[in-house]
Amino acid sequence: MRPLLADVGTIAQLMRRSLVGGSVHGYWRDLAAHRESQGAGGLVVRGVAGVAYATLLPIVPLLAMRRRRLVGRALEAVVRAIVAGVEVPTAVDRAVAWLSRKGLDAVQARADIERLLAGFLSSSAAAPPSESREASSDLKTAG
Repeated sequence: MRPLLADVGTIAQLMRRSLVGGSVHGYWRDLAAHRESQGAGGLVVRGVAGVAYATLLPIVPLLAMRRRRLVGRALEAVVRAIVAGVEVPTAVDRAVAWLSRKGLDAVQARADIERLLAGFLSSSAAAPPSESREASSDLKTAG
């Protein structure tokens, strides 16, 4: 009975990880790695895990889409705040607080915002400033 309860706990942890992470990738691999029940108990655990997996399949993509949308809105708010003169750490803290109020994990939200903000800032800094037409023209005036 004890291994069966431990396996149900493992299934609950895998479900939570899938819901928070937005992916069911590795669900069966991790279940096989951490499953303790053997024989008939193992068959029951695989059945319960199958029902849980079938429940997750339509839900996880929707939650991942919601997460991407919220992180995008938070990134937009951070960029607007930075342009308005707010310091970067303060703007990121506000975005992380907003995302955590929306139900996202604060640590993962901070990592997402900082990763996207670094990519956004590096791509805008890497773009060379455009020169005027006259300065970039190779044509010489007659004279």
